[in-house]
Amino acid sequence: MDPADAADIRTRTSTRKDPDAVVQFVSGSALDPELCTPGHRMSAAAWAFDDSPDVYAVTEAYVCGEWTAVATDDGWFAWTPNSAAERQAAGAAG
Repeated sequence: MDPADAADIRTRTSTRKDPDAVVQFVSGSALDPELCTPGHRMSAAAWAFDDSPDVYAVTEAYVCGEWTAVATDDGWFAWTPNSAAERQAAGAAG
């Protein structure tokens, strides 16, 4: 999912055994179309950064396996896990 030009990469994860995680990075590149499929956003991030987009205001996203990503002003914000329904609707594996 992460483009080769990704910079200023930030992550946040749960300290428990939860699989919840988010990543936000600066990039001028599109997501790899072989790994990420456009679709309707059906999940939301458990964590965010001060400058992360409001994912509840976003209706379209990219499903990248068990990750969902949305564009930011200067790159991408993504979270995991997404929902099985979201993966299925986008035709993504996982």
